[in-house]
Amino acid sequence: MSNFSFLSPPWSVLAELGELAERNLYIDPNTSLIKLRMFSEVMAKYLLAYEKIEEPDDVSAASPEDVKKRRETALAVIKKVMQRTVK
Repeated sequence: MSNFSFLSPPWSVLAELGELAERNLYIDPNTSLIKLRMFSEVMAKYLLAYEKIEEPDDVSAASPEDVKKRRETALAVIKKVMQRTVK
């Protein structure tokens, strides 16, 4: 039983990535970190789709100003989602 199994079946990709991260934690921590990053990227795509926000074209490394802008946008989206779930 994984800490991520509750995500299946609606988000089986997230469940699988989380389980792989757990499975590799003590065997190969680098692989575990890679799987967690992939998990975060997939979750971000799901959030963007849920909120009907267009995915940016350029997702490469960004300038400090871009990072700050994206962080503020992400925090605003998270706050919006959290406010919906609390109601």
